Amino acid sequence: MLWTSSTVGSSAELSHGKLVLLLPTRNGIVTCADKRRWNETTGPSDDAQKIVQLAPQIAVAISGHHEIVMPSADKRLFVLYSLSSSVQSFYSSHPSASHPDWIQLKATLKEEFEAAHLKHNVKIALSPAATDDVVWEIEFLYLKDGYPIEGVRYHIDGAVEADDMPRRPYITGQTQVVNRILKPREYRDARFADLLNNAIVHVFNFAAIGYPGNITVDDALFVAHTLIRASFERMHLVTSDPNLVGPTCDCALIRDGVGFEWLEKGFNVRSTAVTCPPSLVHG
Repeated sequence: MLWTSSTVGSSAELSHGKLVLLLPTRNGIVTCADKRRWNETTGPSDDAQKIVQLAPQIAVAISGHHEIVMPSADKRLFVLYSLSSSVQSFYSSHPSASHPDWIQLKATLKEEFEAAHLKHNVKIALSPAATDDVVWEIEFLYLKDGYPIEGVRYHIDGAVEADDMPRRPYITGQTQVVNRILKPREYRDARFADLLNNAIVHVFNFAAIGYPGNITVDDALFVAHTLIRASFERMHLVTSDPNLVGPTCDCALIRDGVGFEWLEKGFNVRSTAVTCPPSLVHG
């Protein structure tokens, strides 16, 4: 994006955004991410690319504090640094790797992330809606025996870890609404009863018998749309933090032997069948 005179006098800011869902099905893993980016000056915009394909068999999904931006007077955002660009740069210099050298990758991402914040005089910080000490998280979407291999997380103390992904649905980011839907016994929140009683959402449970063999790609998309839409429309019911989840999303499928393919780009979840009671609609 080109610089203009409208950026003069502006200060660099952090850009946040997060809801990433990894949903195993009998046909592969469906990955969805909302497209919201948020900063203090311009507020929300729904144009972020949080799922990035690196190679035919490999992609990443990113959540959290993932960019440094320069807001302009007309509320356009000039990206000064992005975590996804760092990952893509690393892979472009390691084109023969079927999976990354985790030690080198962690060191490279940490160095470039911290150097960018120092250069632009921006403090590394948690997202406003953070519920733990993770600043950003990257899920590496390539498969072995039908499951993703690794997730990488950067913590507020500067530690970077990489570990195996769990063999079940994995959802990260601003999850206050999602938790109330998927963990009803823990939260007992009647305001989400309409979603708790939905048959597909109910089956899509961390401990459901037969999972993921009983779940289709269409089932996973329905659940992803439902959780993203509920997060967008009902976040204000459970937290006063800014809503970092937007109403549009990108979704992809990754399968053994086939690799990565897009299912949807810029899909508006408000067009799905599950409806939100008008009294609860917000934003």
